[in-house]
Amino acid sequence: MRQYLNYEGESIYIAGPACFYHNGYTLWHALRGIAEYYGFKVMIPTTRPLKLDNEDLRKNADEIFRDCAYAMNNSTAIIGDLESFRGTEPDGGTLYEIGMAYAAGHRLYAYTRDKRPLVHKLRTANILD
Repeated sequence: MRQYLNYEGESIYIAGPACFYHNGYTLWHALRGIAEYYGFKVMIPTTRPLKLDNEDLRKNADEIFRDCAYAMNNSTAIIGDLESFRGTEPDGGTLYEIGMAYAAGHRLYAYTRDKRPLVHKLRTANILD
């Protein structure tokens, strides 16, 4: 149910590694519900049904890429989850999506709780003067 119409015509793409988490799709759908409540259309990866039964896994990867590109191309803004993922850096796919959206001229928003420079996140890093 749409509570607000202030953002009619605006579509948000939610980028992040949530699909790799046990409850990731639950999180995505919760975020989608909040955004739709405020009148945004929301696109997430796998917005459309995907055919991922190909024996050639490269074709499955192509299908995922086309789906993400479709969702981003039909969005006016992107929100990226830049939390550390599998190490100290954000998810590489999310970074790619942010770059793709930037190249397309979309508005970009991102969030992370850890705002330290990457060099401070790496215990083995040495800062040289």
